[in-house]
Amino acid sequence: MTEQNSPDEPLFGLRVDHDAGQKFLNASKWASFIAIIYFIGIGLALLVSVFASAALNKAMSAVLPGIADLGSVLVATVICVSLFVLFIGLMLYRFAKLVRTGIERQDQRSFNEGLRFLRNYFMINGVVAILGFVLNAYNIIAASLSRF
Repeated sequence: MTEQNSPDEPLFGLRVDHDAGQKFLNASKWASFIAIIYFIGIGLALLVSVFASAALNKAMSAVLPGIADLGSVLVATVICVSLFVLFIGLMLYRFAKLVRTGIERQDQRSFNEGLRFLRNYFMINGVVAILGFVLNAYNIIAASLSRF
């Protein structure tokens, strides 16, 4: 008969000791820093896209009046991508805050919740990386076949 662990019981009896706790604290500091860089980048991207949109709309209306709304499409695209990146950055930030709180207050639930956010962060980045790899492979194959 197999023995089942309860949700609060550590797996294989593992616990976070002082050394591992310090490494997690250090990792949470770096994760906070990287998440803040995400947020600054999103803000800059939105700011640049608004100004680029205005300039692009003005230039395109003079050249080709039919596609004068290209700047609006640019802003909409940047907003969609920024929301996705914001979601990823928030997960990394939540990891950092919850792990730090869990270690400082010796709160296992906060610590575990923080690790769950880190797992989700890596899962989404992995899916995006695989999707990017597949799209790049498709483009390479399509470009190679179009030569013939």
